Amino acid sequence: MPDSDLLAAAQQGDEQAFSDLVEAYRAELTAHCYRMLGSYHDAEDAVQDALLRAWRALPAFEGRASVRSWLHSIVTNTAIDIARRRARRALVHAPAVGPGAGPGGLIDEPTWLEPFPDHMVGDIELTPEARYEQRESLELAFVVALQHLPPMQRAVLILREVAGFSAQELASQLDTSVSAVNSALQRARASVQGKLPARSQQATLRSLGDHQVKVLAGRYADAIENGDTDGLVSMLTSDATWSMPPDPTWYAGRSAITEFVRDSVFMQDWRHLATHANGQLAVGCYIFDPASGRYNASVLDVITLDGDKISAVVGFLTADLLRRSGHEVKCGSSDFFPLFGLPPDLPKTLAAPGKRACYQDCLVAGELLLIEPTISRCVKTDCMAIRPGPSSVSHTDLACHRAEENQYRPRGYSKCRNIRTEGSFQISPPGWMQIRSPGLRSRTNELPGQCRSSSPGMWCAVNRSMNLPSG
Repeated sequence: MPDSDLLAAAQQGDEQAFSDLVEAYRAELTAHCYRMLGSYHDAEDAVQDALLRAWRALPAFEGRASVRSWLHSIVTNTAIDIARRRARRALVHAPAVGPGAGPGGLIDEPTWLEPFPDHMVGDIELTPEARYEQRESLELAFVVALQHLPPMQRAVLILREVAGFSAQELASQLDTSVSAVNSALQRARASVQGKLPARSQQATLRSLGDHQVKVLAGRYADAIENGDTDGLVSMLTSDATWSMPPDPTWYAGRSAITEFVRDSVFMQDWRHLATHANGQLAVGCYIFDPASGRYNASVLDVITLDGDKISAVVGFLTADLLRRSGHEVKCGSSDFFPLFGLPPDLPKTLAAPGKRACYQDCLVAGELLLIEPTISRCVKTDCMAIRPGPSSVSHTDLACHRAEENQYRPRGYSKCRNIRTEGSFQISPPGWMQIRSPGLRSRTNELPGQCRSSSPGMWCAVNRSMNLPSG
């Protein structure tokens, strides 16, 4: 049914006609409110409130403006009211910390920016007044820059240069004069331009192409899943940043990021799925939960690219992850993963030989365990990443591992140990792990044929042996 017929029916009290009329604009209005407020959930609430106002005001609508312009007027003024009552949202709230600093306390109030599922924004035919693409205007850098503007300037800039309304339409929508609109627009442009990068993520993604972006996402996921510090750091620009809202702690530069990922990120058993958010490459990150036996949605990493390098990672932490970590969370949720086409959890699957072997319990058959010879007990390791070639094992939860030095740090220890003298591992032939460790004996726990003797040490199938300390 054409808009004119839906409008006529809605003005006669047909609620379904009104719902059908506004549904065509809902995604655009939600994205508009997100730019205004920096929060997807606040944007949804603002749109819902504004549409209720529009329904009540519908009998007085005379059609002198388009339905789109009229709805934008109501939604914008609703968002301005909310923005004036709430603190400005941001990605970081404190200076970057130095190398070795761990994550800090949480910010309980909702003052951090939220990610936005840009797939819901379709292609909108832009007018000559619009200077920004729809997805470009959802990029994190652009939305952060908008939050520095006063609400009225924010509204003028978005309505003019994203939605593409004329100055005359803006004056009517905001109940002000054309000269006031132009003055606010001039000030807003000057402020925003000084905070934006030279190149948008849309331009960067187009120059790389879909295949190269997919390769980058795969390399990023592999580096984290395999505890590959060098591989991950090689993907970063020298001035890269890493933040994790609502944790105020963030890191700047390769050195600080290197220590953070070794001490915190690689302590976990991860799985990843690529997606998009805010018009940028994003990766859904899942951490294994032994209690459920599944990988739970934990972090949404929104990645900013500078060419084929990563210049920023913003890891939006889910409330479920924070609660599992012992934090009392007053706001936030994990239900945003499905908004980005991501499942809430992933099943536990056995890894292919040469990729990863995971360990759970010292006395469970069919699990390969790390043994620390200098103490008379098993050292429980959540996960190892196994790579072919010499010095092939990186203990992802032994955070100070350095592949070239064969170093690792057992959980609970403050200093690195050296596996050249205390135990080393290699993959050869494929699917088998050679165990070398003074004072270590191995047994197969009723799994005959899974181990065979070799000098020095013993070859055991990955995931198929149990190691016990001698004596």
